[in-house]
Amino acid sequence: MKNRLAAFFMQKKEVPCMGYARKDVEKTKKIAKKFVRYQEGAELYSIGLTKFQELAKEAKAVYKIDKVALVNCEIFEKYLETFPDCVGKKKNCGRTKNRD
Repeated sequence: MKNRLAAFFMQKKEVPCMGYARKDVEKTKKIAKKFVRYQEGAELYSIGLTKFQELAKEAKAVYKIDKVALVNCEIFEKYLETFPDCVGKKKNCGRTKNRD
């Protein structure tokens, strides 16, 4: 079985390109949504739903239309950029509240 698999990959001469062309990145940016719902935004930014809701409200990026809450991604991203880079730091990193 291993020999067949190895032979299959040896016959295949194409090597997929791992990098992304600038055109692909620009296309993706054009397709990106300006407004997302909470669940979609949490998945998009890889953070928990409750944390995404909190940050979106702090950023004042939430628009409520009837019973639907939409988050403006442009405003949300600008707000995220205000957080300091925490690599290598251990104390008082970010906008955490004092828990005395």
